[in-house]
Formats: sequence, structure tokens, C-alpha cells
Amino acid sequence: MNQFLTLTAVSLLAANAAFADGSHAKHQDGAIISSADNQKVASLDILAAHAHRDGNKVTFHMTTNGVAGADPAKPVGKLAGAPATAYVWPTSLDPASVGFESGTGILALAAATHPDFDDTPLFDENADGDVGNDGGHWHTHWVVLTPTPECGEGALAVRDIPEGSSPKLPATWPGLPILLDSPGFSPVFDGPEVVVNVGFAQGVDLSSVAYDGVTAALRVNKNVHAPLFCVTDVFDVASGDLSLPGLVAVGRTSPKRGACTPPQHRRNIMSDIWLSTLITSTPQTGYDLAIKLSRMAVKMTQPDADIREKLRPGYAGNAADLIAISHIVAINFQTVSAANGYWDVDTASMT
Repeated sequence: MNQFLTLTAVSLLAANAAFADGSHAKHQDGAIISSADNQKVASLDILAAHAHRDGNKVTFHMTTNGVAGADPAKPVGKLAGAPATAYVWPTSLDPASVGFESGTGILALAAATHPDFDDTPLFDENADGDVGNDGGHWHTHWVVLTPTPECGEGALAVRDIPEGSSPKLPATWPGLPILLDSPGFSPVFDGPEVVVNVGFAQGVDLSSVAYDGVTAALRVNKNVHAPLFCVTDVFDVASGDLSLPGLVAVGRTSPKRGACTPPQHRRNIMSDIWLSTLITSTPQTGYDLAIKLSRMAVKMTQPDADIREKLRPGYAGNAADLIAISHIVAINFQTVSAANGYWDVDTASMT
């Protein structure tokens, strides 16, 4: 149990240093790169979008200029006019590839949240035993988008299902009268990054799949009729023009040259002799050393000070992360204490 807690705390200490492995979209060859725009909400300001595949699994990434997922839709208390916030990857895939009728529109993957209604009746995202109360938790959808003038000039909407029609639908369609599926893929948020791993049926042609990246707001029609679910605001488009310039890469991709901290710099950090002994004069200085040990672990995991500072708000305001950090400091203090024989000497003369 102690080993599990130690590993958990170490993971939380390093969670916001994920740039160190260069796995984020902005570090990948072939990513769609977008310039930062400080006039936009940082968590919805796209810096890069990327997708790669391994067999029939495709991993969709998006890097933002802030903490991804930090600005979800706010509840209005009813379905009519209910808002949604989404990270979206429009693709060139035919909707039939995930179970919809062929040729019905633009197939897009979305990581979304909408606190006023739940549309994942097969899944319990908040693990409370109720599958109908967690629309406010980030989850995923396949949606089929079509130009819909009723939503505004040049606007898109999730395609409606006309009353009385029976189009082909995925097995996990949630029952809403729109071409929206709830496949249950879990979005993973990691500092500025959101990632979704998607599985496709065998036989789906994933070669030459194009994609883009979008952050958007959607809203349920105030009269709760067609068009039911309109795109009401586009915060950012990775390509700038929704041209789908990205191509899903085959296999695991490599970081761009120079995107991560150069190996030589990492070796220099590791070779600095900053810890010559665990012996301290008092418990107080021993505790100070325990804090330093904890901080150095993060520094060595993520050598870039600017990135550490940028990601600090992600854990500084999270009580669970702070408790975990305190735990790892306590473990380091236990190590220092043991090295000093628990200061079982008269320390008065040492102070």
C-alpha cells in the first residue's frame, strides 16, 4: 500500500511536467500548428492538433494555450438553450465508418461537456451509480455536422433526424433525434493537452484520413426542435479555415527536433552535485531537505522553468494534488529522518 501511495504521489507531482516526454500535439511531426492568441480564452486557444494511428486505434491530440478543460459550459438549469463546450476533431471519414448513414455530413470527434443534460445513457462518468446525471463531466461523441442556415449564416449543426425517418445509427446512439453517438471513449486532460484514444471496427479504411482541430460552443435550440443542436461559437480552428490539412500519421510519431529539452541539458542538470549527504543538524533542516528532494524530482522531470511556471496553476488550486505533494514530502522526510537516526542526540548545541 505504501508503495502504491508513493507512486501515486510521485505521479501527481510530475503530472504537470508532461511536456518532458514530448508527447503533446505541438511536439509532433505533421501536427497542425496554430499561433497563440492572448485575446482568446487560453484553455480554448489551440496551439496544435495531431492524430496518429496504430492498427485500428487512432489517438487524437490537441494542445491549448492554457489548461485544457478549465472552462466548461455553465449550466442554465434546463434543456432548452442548454450550452455545451467541446474540443472537436473534424475528419474526412465517412459517417458510415462509425455506424451512421453514409454521406450524411462531416464526421467529427468531440470531447464535450454540457451540465444541463446527460446523453451517455450507457456510461457512468462520475461513478456514482447513476448513468443519467453526468453530462457535466467531459465525455466523447461522434457527431455528423452539416451547414445549417437556421443556426446562423455559415453555421453548422449536428444533423437532425427527421420525424418518421429511420436512418442507420450506431449501437451506442443515445436516443436523441440527431446524428450523435456516445461511444464511451474517455478524454484525458493533461495540463494544456486533451487526448482521446478511439477504436474503429476492423475493416474501416484509416489510410489518408484528414483532420483538423476546433474548439467550439454549441447550444440546444431554445424551442427544443430542429435544428436541435447548433454550433453557436467557434473559439479557434487549428488550420484557420477548416481545410482539414492534417493527415493521420501511421504508428507512434516522434517529437519535433528541438521541441523537448535537449538531452545534453538534461545530463547537465543530473550531473550537478547538489546532494552530498542526507545528514542534517536538526529535524527542521531535515524537513527543509525533504522539501528540496521533492522539488528536485519535479525539476529533473521537467527542466524547463517556463513550462513549470505555466503549468503551476493546474495543481496549485487542486486540494487533492496538494495533499499528494504533502505526502511525498512526508515520505522524503521519513528517509532523511532514518538517515539521521531520528536525531536521537542532544541537538541543543547544534542550533
